[in-house]
Formats: sequence, structure tokens, C-alpha cells
Amino acid sequence: MVTKYLSYTLLVVFAVDLLATSGDITLSWTSPVYPKLYSNDSSKNPLEDPITEDEDAWIGSLVMIGAMIGPLPFGFISEHFGRKIGLLCIGIPHIFSYFTMAFANNIYLFYFGRLFGGLAMGGGYTLLPMYIAEISQDSNRGMMSQTLNVFWSIGNFIPYAIGPFVSIMWFNIILACIPSTFFIIFLLLAPETPYYLVGVNKLKNAQKSLMLLRSTNEEGVRAELDYIKAHFKKEENGHFSDIFKKQRT
Repeated sequence: MVTKYLSYTLLVVFAVDLLATSGDITLSWTSPVYPKLYSNDSSKNPLEDPITEDEDAWIGSLVMIGAMIGPLPFGFISEHFGRKIGLLCIGIPHIFSYFTMAFANNIYLFYFGRLFGGLAMGGGYTLLPMYIAEISQDSNRGMMSQTLNVFWSIGNFIPYAIGPFVSIMWFNIILACIPSTFFIIFLLLAPETPYYLVGVNKLKNAQKSLMLLRSTNEEGVRAELDYIKAHFKKEENGHFSDIFKKQRT
């Protein structure tokens, strides 16, 4: 039973980790691309002219501008439509970003791609840890969450590994395969988190989500479902003033 649970949960976590990889690819994307955009060789540079220092600065900074904005819309989506919908929505601008830059022939398309990539990256930093935490049990939540750090690091490494050896077009097409794979696997296999479902009072759906994640029956998830419901009940009974009260011993 434990093996089945870990196998299915790890499959879902692996799909989520692919989205994490896409996010950090966005950070190191510029390293192999800048030399090509500065080149006068038309076989390397898809633009008519080499980029200027100002254009260089915009390509680098638009990601961070997008990352500052990204948590707001994707956080709103996750709260009102669910964590799964939120993560799927993050995957879409990643895919559009890479494909736009793969076929970009003017600087503004690169600006557009970088801004959208930044939006998705910022949203990912907000929702990825939340989703993994909400599908994991207390006993392995830390282990599952740590996989994000591994795949974020892989994301930083990938552009250095393949970027210098392929064209800008093929570089971005290859990168687009990562969020595309995430989208397909996550859409077909990943459940909504039981915490979100309990929070919106969809208890039957929360039970089904837990049964899928834990690979067990109703009896096997009853205690965990009761724990989640108790968690929300405790939050409902809490007050902001409680943090200023001295706990009695």
C-alpha cells in the first residue's frame, strides 16, 4: 500500500517538478542566447541587427517585472478555481513564451516572451510549494517539497547544457516540450488538492482525491480527511487577536 501511494504521489509530484524546471529555465535562458543576439551572423541571430545594450537590459529585466506581477493573477485563480487549474494556467504562458521566442524575428516578440515567462515563473513560485504541500502527508511533506529545489536547479542547468549547441529556434522548441509535457501529464493524472476541496466544502470530492493520492479506499483515508476538516474548523474558530494573547500553561 505504501509503495502504491508513493508511486502515484511521486508521479504527480514529478509533473509539478517539470513546471518548476520551466520556471528556472527562464532565469538562465539569456546566457546562451545573448551571444547569438549580439552576433552579426544571420544564421545565428534571427533579428535584422544585433541587439543594443538597452534591448539587452529589457530582455533581462522583463522577466523580473513579470515575476513580481505573476503571483497576483495566479494566486487569485488558485483561490477561486482550484490549485490544479492555477498550475495549468501557469503552464500555458510558459508554452506560449518559448514558442513565441522560437519564431521571433523582432525584438518585441522577445520582450513579449520574456514578460510572459516571468509571469509564469512568479506564479509558479507561489503555487508549486502550495500544491505539493497540500497533496502530501505530514510524514513525507518535507521530502516531496525538496524535489522542487532539485528541479529548479536542473532548470538553471539546462540552458547551459544545450543552448550553445543549437539555434535559438530549436533551443526554445526543446524548452517548450517541458511545460507541454507537464500540461498533458498534470491535466490527465493530477487531482485537485484535498485541502482546497475541503475548504470549498466539496467533501466527497476531497475524499476521492485522497483515495486516488493514497491508493486506498474510503476507510483508509477517513482519519486524514477528518484531520483536514479539523484543521479548517480550527481556522474558522481562530481570531486575529489570538496571536497577541499569552498562552496559558
